[in-house]
Amino acid sequence: MAKSEREKMMNVDEVAQWLKIHRSTVYRLIDKGELPAPMRVGRLGLRFYESEIRAFLDSKRVDKLE
Repeated sequence: MAKSEREKMMNVDEVAQWLKIHRSTVYRLIDKGELPAPMRVGRLGLRFYESEIRAFLDSKRVDKLE
């Protein structure tokens, strides 16, 4: 999926806050392949596309309903 250059990206702390989990849990979910793969952005570290995190959250909500 092509991403817009202007699409918002989130760091690990922002993702942890959105998901209401600890930042170490974010890394654990990455390692398990449960979170969308982040991008390494120079010295800034890991960044996630906001749209992918939203889709992840939506998929978890659907899983709970089933």
